[in-house]
Amino acid sequence: MNEQQPASPEHESTPDSPRVWIASLADYNAGRLHGDWVDAAVEGEELVAAAEAILATSQEPGAEEWAIFDFDNFGPYRVGEYEDLHQVAAVARGIAEDGEAFATYAQLSGARGEDLETGYVEAFVGYWHSLSAFVDDLLDDLGIRESLADSLPDWLAAHVSIDRDGVLRDLLVDLHYEDASDGGVYIYRL
Repeated sequence: MNEQQPASPEHESTPDSPRVWIASLADYNAGRLHGDWVDAAVEGEELVAAAEAILATSQEPGAEEWAIFDFDNFGPYRVGEYEDLHQVAAVARGIAEDGEAFATYAQLSGARGEDLETGYVEAFVGYWHSLSAFVDDLLDDLGIRESLADSLPDWLAAHVSIDRDGVLRDLLVDLHYEDASDGGVYIYRL
């Protein structure tokens, strides 16, 4: 492990903050592990500076290359070993702000840089406990059930129902869902 701490981010990290373990490849190739855990929910330049600080404390002369050997708290997002640190920081900041829904979007979409945050804001519809709850909320928001109840005689209303599965099937032509870790679903326009 590295004796000096890498450049500290200016914000406080939380125990659940996304972080990466950045290592010196020169040390690794020489048979040593030299690196450190770094808070990734920072500006891209801060993450680059942290990687440079790790390389600067290497015992290997000319240590210039780094790799991400591990990562924590990125949810379903998979951080690549040689992924651009600006991208890692952008994803981590989004996760720190919006949680697993952002991580899921980042993994699904492949959006990069500035398109990542903009794309998420445009794509994310919301979280529901189930797909059925999503359809029920939509029908309630549209006032469909109330409208049917108000416009049909009682004897007929008891025999009229909405094909929720059909509604969902039609909606999923334009929407995408992903399972959340707690059993719910995230809905996106992709």
